[in-house]
Amino acid sequence: MKNYEADLEKQAQHYANKAPQSLGDVRELLILAAATCCVTAHRYFEDRLGDPIMLSHLISTIRDADDFCSGDARIEAAYYLGKFSPDLLRSHSNALLALYDRESDELPGGCLRGLLSQSLAAAHIPGGRDRIVRDLNREGYDKEAFLKAICAYDAT
Repeated sequence: MKNYEADLEKQAQHYANKAPQSLGDVRELLILAAATCCVTAHRYFEDRLGDPIMLSHLISTIRDADDFCSGDARIEAAYYLGKFSPDLLRSHSNALLALYDRESDELPGGCLRGLLSQSLAAAHIPGGRDRIVRDLNREGYDKEAFLKAICAYDAT
């Protein structure tokens, strides 16, 4: 197992040290971040939570669902998206609402509405709460995430 973890770290360091990073590099790092043991990949994203270009890359990764192998990258992108500041998220309100609306179980990684609801709520994006309430009792959706998002909307 140690060799596997070391190989992941080596791959992550390769992509993290490239400059400038392409969308493909970011996507590879997201896939590596899906392995919880890959500290370098996680640190890479945590260190860039204020970067508007990184935010755009994450949105593009979620939007690109053409490749079945993109599932892990999409899930991780949605996870890190929720950690960005409300102001940066609001600057992409329309894109975030569009991503939320087009999510379905047929896309690689499954439906990301639960994760995306956290970003909508964190930024108090108009129209997001109504969408989340609409989906609250839909079968197979992340009810707990939706309730958390609704509480965040209602907190202010």
